[in-house]
Amino acid sequence: MTSLYAMMLAWQKAEPNKPCLCIDDAVYTYDVFMRDVQAEKEKLETYAQTQPPVIYRNSVYDQLTAWIAAIGAGLQPIIGHPDSDDTVRKALEERLKEPSVRCDKADFGVLSSGSTGIPKILWRRTASWTDFFPVQNEIFEVTTDTRLFLHGSMSFTGNLNALLAVWYAGGTVVTSAYLRPRSWLKVMARYAITHIYLLPTKLRLLMEVIPIGKKNTMDTAEADSTAEVDSPAEIDSTDEVKQRTAPAAAKQRIASAAVKQEIAPTEVRQRVTAELSSLRMIFAGSQMLDTNLMYHLQRLWPQARFILYYGASELNYVTYCTAEEWLLEPNTVGRPFPGVTVTVDEDHMIYVTSPYTIEGVACPFSVGDKGWFSSSGRLMFEGRGGAVINRGGYKLSVPLLEKKIQELDGVAEAVVIGQPDALRGEEPVAFIQCEPGYTETMIKKAMTKVLSVQEMPHRIIGVEEIPLTAGSKIDKRQLLRLLET
Repeated sequence: MTSLYAMMLAWQKAEPNKPCLCIDDAVYTYDVFMRDVQAEKEKLETYAQTQPPVIYRNSVYDQLTAWIAAIGAGLQPIIGHPDSDDTVRKALEERLKEPSVRCDKADFGVLSSGSTGIPKILWRRTASWTDFFPVQNEIFEVTTDTRLFLHGSMSFTGNLNALLAVWYAGGTVVTSAYLRPRSWLKVMARYAITHIYLLPTKLRLLMEVIPIGKKNTMDTAEADSTAEVDSPAEIDSTDEVKQRTAPAAAKQRIASAAVKQEIAPTEVRQRVTAELSSLRMIFAGSQMLDTNLMYHLQRLWPQARFILYYGASELNYVTYCTAEEWLLEPNTVGRPFPGVTVTVDEDHMIYVTSPYTIEGVACPFSVGDKGWFSSSGRLMFEGRGGAVINRGGYKLSVPLLEKKIQELDGVAEAVVIGQPDALRGEEPVAFIQCEPGYTETMIKKAMTKVLSVQEMPHRIIGVEEIPLTAGSKIDKRQLLRLLET
């Protein structure tokens, strides 16, 4: 495979006037983008670079033009997390001076996306992604006509990989410079997007724009009207028409498990659905889903398929499942992608064998995630090996505890963190973002009905919103600071 720089030059020649990137109102064609890349490349070639550059820019466009230019100049660039503080930036700079950290075989570097500590530098060859693009593009239905919406920094490898896969196919990527889900809907409609790639945290933010209610019944499943309403940008969160529906594919499971579903007021949902009638695929990865979010997405855009994938920066894509598979087996992350082998040892540690890993990985390889295979052959995800709170000998799975809390009425977002305790070793602390009209006291009362005594959080802390990193992950550093106050 030729370099990513050469790939973009080829598209500049083949489709010069086709948009490759749209950011809010700004549209950049393949020709305009590569002209700016070449200008950056000329600057880089005027002086000798002694080590791989770490690119710290807030603008997605500036990140990408600088990164592709550096690849064209053969500089093994890394896009740094723009929210990194000076301590992290200096530590990475010093680390890159060490010969043992460098990798001559690599074409570029990426950073791990954890929310604490100094991120790891991971080195990749271009082929470790591009050789897999035909496979993932077929599964995610990415073609030259794709218009993908994503959001966040390109230092998050999920965003960068998804964007490059679309460019590999000659498609268009759409994003917004603002963390304003209400405006995302306007941007999506303006460019008639066909795909959405967002982590569950941001999918929930998007769903919050559309007022939702909770009602413990399925009787209104088919009760839709055709009323006209204002556009999504004009919808206020005080609108409250409360209904519940059930996708046909999941009705039997819902009836037996009495699972609750959230939908938007009928007229609002119909307007949003109509404005995004072009949408045909939503894919997300790396985080636990909840049933309410899944049903809400399906109800809003029934014409769109949904795929949840499991992957890691070190490994690329590992497994995937459809919405229907997830609803049959909540917490599944599906079956392996073609060419990938997954095994689980007696301690539930997940091991992956793949030709698409970062440099220096010996397969089978584990990133420390745990899981198990169900009787259907799907991988059931338990979370990172360290995502367990040992509460006086009783081990709590953090992802599963978060999922139970997340599905409670009134919970917009929930994060659980273990707090050291002299008596029990650790105690779970729950950070809760409440929906309008709900309080921490109401949520705590609801918790007592679904959580065991051992699972009940030691503390429940209400927050206006769950903080996110530039990579769309939960910013646990900020939450930990709340524990100190």
